[in-house]
Amino acid sequence: MVSKNKPVNYVDGRTLHNQLVEWYETPLGTKIPDVIVLAIMQICERLGTAGNFRNYSYIDEMKSAGLVSCVSALQQRKYNPEKGENPFAYFTQIAYNEFIRIISEEHKQSYLKHMSLQQHITDSMLVGEIVETSATDDSGRLDTLVAKFEKKKKKNE
Repeated sequence: MVSKNKPVNYVDGRTLHNQLVEWYETPLGTKIPDVIVLAIMQICERLGTAGNFRNYSYIDEMKSAGLVSCVSALQQRKYNPEKGENPFAYFTQIAYNEFIRIISEEHKQSYLKHMSLQQHITDSMLVGEIVETSATDDSGRLDTLVAKFEKKKKKNE
């Protein structure tokens, strides 16, 4: 029986660190041990349940991109065991950054889609076609998205 006050660790950082050190001693090209891959998968899955990520419709894409990024870092042996003994934090940060990158890409795609739709409506009205805008009204949600995206775009320039 597990105590309610004691946290349940789904990835043991010390064990993961020891497995990585052991694997790093093998020649390049050696298959990544299943224990390490399972830990990385658990990190990405659990990060996807965090409150700031769980309600996105493209969460599966975020998890898989995080997993690919972590495995890529593993294959390149970017984790340096001499710098610290917390691979859990290292791979969680890699997955987190990938989640943020996917969200940014999705916002950009949503922006482009909305701007294309607005341009189509404007062009149709100029030609004299009757356009039903009630089907495209979302109570300003997309206009807010466009404003935020353009503000961020100007800031980066």
